Amino acid sequence: MQGIAFAPHGRRLATVGQDGNAQLWDVADSRGPHSYAALTGHDGRVHSIAFTADGADAADVE
Repeated sequence: MQGIAFAPHGRRLATVGQDGNAQLWDVADSRGPHSYAALTGHDGRVHSIAFTADGADAADVE
């Protein structure tokens, strides 16, 4: 794991890895955390990720 970020509202989590993938997680689901989106297509390692102030969008940096 290269980076991690919580959305401001605390219901979403984003992770990025050295494998070039980023995952968005729902951590507020009563059934437990689960990935709901993968951000793919990076040419190399993803260094960081952040959510917008309202938690609606995320951006990552290669």
